Amino acid sequence: MTRDEFIDYWTANAGIAMEELKLSGFIALPCDCGGCSCKGWQMTNAILYQLDSEAFLALPQEYQDEIKLLEGR
Repeated sequence: MTRDEFIDYWTANAGIAMEELKLSGFIALPCDCGGCSCKGWQMTNAILYQLDSEAFLALPQEYQDEIKLLEGR
């Protein structure tokens, strides 16, 4: 499943629009938890994720940049 497909899937199941998702500060990040229902992505709150600076710095630059955009930096 691509990232865009996951975001579409997640917003449809949550019953929210893409605009609401972005305003809420959520971001889709890669996931390799190995869970049987895992789609390969996780939806997480970008602002809370950044509080863990070690986890934030371990992200690829493209995801760091997207989180910074969500924060308005």
